[in-house]
Amino acid sequence: MRRLDDRIYVDPELGDQRSRQLLDTWRIAKSRISQRFGLSAANPVLVVTMHAHTAERYGLAGDSGIAFALPWRHYIVVRWQDGFVDLLAHELMHAQVRDITGYWRYLLQVPTWLDEGIAMQVDDREVYRVNPSIVPPGEIARVQRLTRARQFWSGDGAQNVRNYRAAKAAVARLLEDRSGNIAGLLAWQIGSGD
Repeated sequence: MRRLDDRIYVDPELGDQRSRQLLDTWRIAKSRISQRFGLSAANPVLVVTMHAHTAERYGLAGDSGIAFALPWRHYIVVRWQDGFVDLLAHELMHAQVRDITGYWRYLLQVPTWLDEGIAMQVDDREVYRVNPSIVPPGEIARVQRLTRARQFWSGDGAQNVRNYRAAKAAVARLLEDRSGNIAGLLAWQIGSGD
């Protein structure tokens, strides 16, 4: 891997032009979180690969991006794609949630639907667009039962999109009740056990 700065590592095949594009996109993703929620975005280590076989060595198998953490540092691994600000913002928001809650509380108390729903608030990809006010209460209740990763993701791509959209709507509704305060939402959700 080639080091772009103290926390960004890229596949050597990425090249200079794409590396500059990546740095700009990374800044835009961080800015999106700051503008929408007033949060200074987390600062994880970012690893960008060009190929699936390289991505697998860094914990990314099959997906386009993943955020994960150790108690002392957050990591994001993504495969390069043009215009991937939504993916970077989404994965960066996972790191932000971990920064707010702390590693152990995140691991033990943040349900998957909530984590994904929060990350979806900065993910504007067309496939995940949803009007929260028209999502039926039963669909919100269904997704809120998906507390663990193995429940949230399935082998069915259409079901995964449905889960992401429902989680996005559920969190959007909760944020409306809390004036868009993500830290307050997390404290309430973890504290109440809902």
